[in-house]
Amino acid sequence: MFNIFRHRDHQPADDEHLYAPVSGQLVTLDQVSDPVFASQAMGSGVGVVPADDQAQTITVTSPAAAKVTMVAKCKHAIGLTMANGLQILIHMGVDTVSLKGKPFEIMVEKGQPVQPGQALAQIDLQQIKAAALDPVIILAFTNAAEQLLRFSLTAKGNVAQGKPIGKMIPETEDDE
Repeated sequence: MFNIFRHRDHQPADDEHLYAPVSGQLVTLDQVSDPVFASQAMGSGVGVVPADDQAQTITVTSPAAAKVTMVAKCKHAIGLTMANGLQILIHMGVDTVSLKGKPFEIMVEKGQPVQPGQALAQIDLQQIKAAALDPVIILAFTNAAEQLLRFSLTAKGNVAQGKPIGKMIPETEDDE
């Protein structure tokens, strides 16, 4: 009789929200220095430039409830898949693959479920800066179009780690 109040048959309502993986300045992908991400060739998304006052080592946390589906050999990227099928590529820095994993400590493994705010990796920012590389943390939604989802930014400017930055919204026929 009161089943109208239960929406748990599908995904939890929070499945659409995404959270800041680090504290810093939120930037749109067209502001990212990597032309592949800036052109959205890898999908839509957003970046967070770690705050200058960050400690030498920062922790990157999960932006969503998901399953770890990929950890790059050079440790600079982690792939997640949410229950709704959305794939999120977390790319830590620009051209950081050249550092061969040295500034990264991965704290998860492939197949592991993660929750928003759960630690995924630690990064030695000083090593990235010493190599004159951009430390931006990029969240690329690699299959949003296939899943008929689009990212809606709900935050601007400086963001705090673990706080909402946006949500995935289903595309509708009216959007076409």
